[in-house]
Amino acid sequence: MKMGDQLRYWVCLALSAVNLSLLFYALLFKAGNVIDTKTERIGFYNFCLWSEPLQEHVCYDVDDLKGMSVVYPYVLMGGRVCVYATLPLCLFILLVFILVRSSDDERDMWQFAVCLLAISVVALSIGLGTFLAVTCALRQSVELNFTCLALCGVWALLLLQLFLARSLKKPLQTNECV
Repeated sequence: MKMGDQLRYWVCLALSAVNLSLLFYALLFKAGNVIDTKTERIGFYNFCLWSEPLQEHVCYDVDDLKGMSVVYPYVLMGGRVCVYATLPLCLFILLVFILVRSSDDERDMWQFAVCLLAISVVALSIGLGTFLAVTCALRQSVELNFTCLALCGVWALLLLQLFLARSLKKPLQTNECV
């Protein structure tokens, strides 16, 4: 690989590590709570609102959400699946980027990484978009926290990584010696 290609490779590898750390923070450490205020805690796995009589958060399940005029509770679950699917995909992307260096067939491995990146971008777009659309339609004022910012950052970094990986694909196809 040429020096510019090596730099792009290492940038892609670093972006994979940053994406993983942001996903672990947002989805595991913060439990996917996109809205976390004193009066509401809304995430991919919970929908909790503050109850004045009980003086605590009351969490609702899918059947309760139907009664609260949430039109598409199963869309929320689909969004959850798409967002959480991004985490193992990013783990595989990092593994493929590491294995590309030691593989005899760099081109196929690199194309596989590009496909995984594209699937991750689409899955995160669909999941986060549908979740935010349904949540914003339900709540009149939505205060998003750093979890949402981290997921949007992951989306942007995945997109950047996809463009970098696509631009590096052509030099990898030629078997040049440095």
